[in-house]
Amino acid sequence: MSGYKNLVYTNAEELFHQDSTFATYKDAIHITATTSLKTGMIKSNTGLNRWFTGPIISFAELLKYIGGDWSKAKTRLKQYTLLSKELRQFNEQNPSLNTNLFSAVDKNQELLLKTIRLLIESGYTSSLVRGILQNLTEQERILLELWQAVEHNPAYHNIHNWFEKLKNSPKNVFHTTLIKLFQDVLEDNQKRISANIPYDHSIQDIIHKRIKRGKKCQLVLHGFYFLVPIQKRLFDLLSKEFDIIHVVNYQPNYKYGFQTIEHFLHIQQLGFERAMPYPYTINYHAKEFLFAINGSFTAPKMLTDEDNIKKVNFFEFHTLQQFKRYTQTNDERYVSPRTMEVREFLAPIEQAAYNKLSEHPLGAFLVNIHHINKRKFNVTTAQYDDIESITHTLLREIFNSGYLFVEGINAQNAMRTLDFLQEITKSFTTFNEWITCIDSLITTKQQAEGRFANKNSYHNNEHRLYSFYHEVIGYFYSSEEDLLFVKESIRKIQQLFNSLFKGTEINISQYVEILEDHVEINIIPSLSESLDKEIAKNILSALDELKDDTLDYLDRKDLMQGLRYFLAQGADFEDEYEAELYGYEDSGMTETINSLLNSDGLQFEDNRVIHFSLMDNEAFPTSQSLNIWPLSIDSFDLLCQNNLYLHQLKIRKELEVEIACYQFYLIMTNAVKINFSIVRRLNKQRDLKRCFYLNFLTLIKGSHQQVNQLLQKEKTPTYVEKKIEFNERQYELLPGQLFNRCPKRFVYSLLIDRRPIFYDSFHESFLFQQLISYDQANLKKEKRQDMFEHYRNWFPHWSETKKNVYQTAAIEYATNNREKIKRQYTWINGWQYHDIRMWLNLFGSPSKGESMNQREYNVNDVPLARPGDNCKYCPFQFICEESQLYIP
Repeated sequence: MSGYKNLVYTNAEELFHQDSTFATYKDAIHITATTSLKTGMIKSNTGLNRWFTGPIISFAELLKYIGGDWSKAKTRLKQYTLLSKELRQFNEQNPSLNTNLFSAVDKNQELLLKTIRLLIESGYTSSLVRGILQNLTEQERILLELWQAVEHNPAYHNIHNWFEKLKNSPKNVFHTTLIKLFQDVLEDNQKRISANIPYDHSIQDIIHKRIKRGKKCQLVLHGFYFLVPIQKRLFDLLSKEFDIIHVVNYQPNYKYGFQTIEHFLHIQQLGFERAMPYPYTINYHAKEFLFAINGSFTAPKMLTDEDNIKKVNFFEFHTLQQFKRYTQTNDERYVSPRTMEVREFLAPIEQAAYNKLSEHPLGAFLVNIHHINKRKFNVTTAQYDDIESITHTLLREIFNSGYLFVEGINAQNAMRTLDFLQEITKSFTTFNEWITCIDSLITTKQQAEGRFANKNSYHNNEHRLYSFYHEVIGYFYSSEEDLLFVKESIRKIQQLFNSLFKGTEINISQYVEILEDHVEINIIPSLSESLDKEIAKNILSALDELKDDTLDYLDRKDLMQGLRYFLAQGADFEDEYEAELYGYEDSGMTETINSLLNSDGLQFEDNRVIHFSLMDNEAFPTSQSLNIWPLSIDSFDLLCQNNLYLHQLKIRKELEVEIACYQFYLIMTNAVKINFSIVRRLNKQRDLKRCFYLNFLTLIKGSHQQVNQLLQKEKTPTYVEKKIEFNERQYELLPGQLFNRCPKRFVYSLLIDRRPIFYDSFHESFLFQQLISYDQANLKKEKRQDMFEHYRNWFPHWSETKKNVYQTAAIEYATNNREKIKRQYTWINGWQYHDIRMWLNLFGSPSKGESMNQREYNVNDVPLARPGDNCKYCPFQFICEESQLYIP
């Protein structure tokens, strides 16, 4: 353990003092465990308080330059693509393999790659692992076979070469690594400032003066209260020729609270120096928490203070919406163990952060193009099936991306038409099904219009309403022009897909060029906003990085698997620190809420009102992720026994409660004021309680009135007022009854739109039965069957059995209730319509007090909405606030 030293402090401000022991190391190179810690240190290192002068980087920044591009996205793309290829070939070469087991391996390919990478980072090769694990499970055997097949490729092997060079010459290799890192930093003025480098400093000033031949130099590590394998491996090798100084918050006179420091940094064996002879004071809550976990309880039971809301420090919110409102009106630093699951909901739109390519609208567009092809292992045939998967959901994502254009027109304009097609296309998965369906709809629509049209039908919306009653069905409402636009948009997608998926083998550079050409020729010229163009260029830049490396010609399907992974990676990290290390956290973004892991920099900030939120019994203490599938627990334990670096993960998992408590304590130590809160109802969880550890603290609970008072502060409106103009409508029989049912529904249907429309599966059966029953009651027998066949053709996605059942029920009802299905007529511009078909547009329950005999003319003295049982038959129920809030 020679080469390691420990410098401890109780309060971060001890490091600022000019007589602090830390001053000895202030001009060294500083490396922080998290981006948050680096940011907090830089913020505190300003003006007259320049407490450190050396350059500072986070470990996430350093990781990008070690291991031969090990952490770069393009390396993971290669690894995933090669693994995908070997999976397919392994299946072909092992026809007798358990198909269910192989299907599980195939579905968890990303997890398989993570495990292989973790073992490689720890210094393992497949042969070393095979030598240790004598009794392999079948899934472990598959893991080692696949790993052995790919491990000699540079994408997997370069990290071994890099660490071998580091082992032979730690100072020289690390010196070269830092030169590359800081050369890139100096090219970006913002990065230079955030690295604490003066504007006139060169590489000579930054590196050469601090790392000299023949002299043991210093590296100062901040906040490493646990270590992951690649960190332990790197620092142990560097400690041969560097003095490694760990700077951490630690109090030796407490048995509990600092176990993670003692285990990972071996502080009892190596000893420590204090930053100051006498520790500074810490926040009262931090002190009573430390006392409590060491057996001395000082906090009273929960208190209340109805008179002074400023003393309140504990709040119970009933919903996440309430808490969001609180964050919008109270300027505090929010920290939570549930950050990963609530961050997106709490973030205002201007804070939208694109932490991975697929979060860019254009990145999402490219990801979805790759999702058109679905490669799935068929357990029955033991073969891979490559199928088209053109679902309505996928097309909706592509249309709504804003990056699909047809003759310069954005496909977003066709979203409503596409939604009207949802039910009729529910089972579709191929381009041909979509195109054939749209052609068929246009033909059926033309036939219906030819049958129903009169000389006035196209004169205005009133005539059209009563002429073309088939347009009450959503997919007949759209114009022929709109349907053709959707068809051409799908053809545009098909053209791009075919260009990517044509042939069997391709080089990655050629593949990326196809994507780039499409973006540059078909997308960028159609973008009007400069920000959109900038985002598109950023995506192209990320893709262009892939072209400077070559892979052998690969099966195009394998490469598509890899590119889909490349574009979407970072989406589902279970481990916050893994997300931190591999650069998915945006260091320049101030989030509404941060995790405990990424809040350690708060100890260095001034005026810290810290709010520990969503601190319920299900969320805290947080757990440390450890998913090493397909290794068994026994195998993992054996590998840890034989490898000090991998053993760090085992210690981290065993100390997960202690790590969570240390994070909690660390953030509290230097706070000015601390608030705590829980949300009682979150997703499917109900009646959540405050976590056990909050019972150790002196809490003053806010009453419901005090919480509501804090939520009533003025805030910027989240909506924009807009005046909508509409054409004058004739207020006759059908509009009058629609108004009686619900004025708001009348506005949506006849003022904002031109007629009532239904396109949900729930409504289809009512529409079909209304069509059949009306004609059964009012048409002569010889005409009925002809119309019934037309109606059946209007629902091509229904089975014949379903049509028969609903037709029989409708005929029976009409036969027995003929008096209830009366013909009604109206006059439009001197033209009489005999078949209004009122209940085709207004089926279902009436609203409370709805008049059936006369129109309401005193329209200004009625409520805008009439919520009730009638809402479930309304096509606008999910966008109507009154409907959503209605309680029977």
